Amino acid sequence: MLNLLSTEEKKKVLNEYRLRLAVIVTLAVGVLVLASFELLIPSYVLASLKYSNAQKNIVVLEEKYGSNAKEKELAEQVRNTNMKVATLTDTTADTRLLFSQIVANTLKVKGDEIKITGFRYDASSAQERISVSGTARHRDSLAAFVDALKKDTTYSSVTFPISSYVKSEDISFSVILDRKAAATKKK
Repeated sequence: MLNLLSTEEKKKVLNEYRLRLAVIVTLAVGVLVLASFELLIPSYVLASLKYSNAQKNIVVLEEKYGSNAKEKELAEQVRNTNMKVATLTDTTADTRLLFSQIVANTLKVKGDEIKITGFRYDASSAQERISVSGTARHRDSLAAFVDALKKDTTYSSVTFPISSYVKSEDISFSVILDRKAAATKKK
């Protein structure tokens, strides 16, 4: 093939070719970017609507429950728990025994042949009543246990049903210990 164009003309054609190619590539990229933005617009609108709805729900829930509602509920639970603990320990009056002290006093006098299975503590404003239940191996050990409780000056009366002495071995028993609230605290 014969080359009829001069080198200057060849350079002009090459530059024009490159310019046309650059314009077409730029237009293609621009069209692709516009198309992708048009396809992303519905997703953006949906996401922004969900975000605004979530913000509105948070505001409604804070108004309904308040930020202090959990604190108030927790404070009420703590207050109720403190009242229950105060019932057992009764720190308001020096005249009442601590439940742990009652258990310790009873376990001190029980001996080896007595098995304690339960305690029940009822307190009113005028009197405390402790019910101790368990089993004794022999009649003698049970009698010694009841006598030790009767000798204890902490309790105003010790009630023990005589029917518990019917069996001679493996005796199930229940002793009721009464204490007036006006008595002094044993240390």
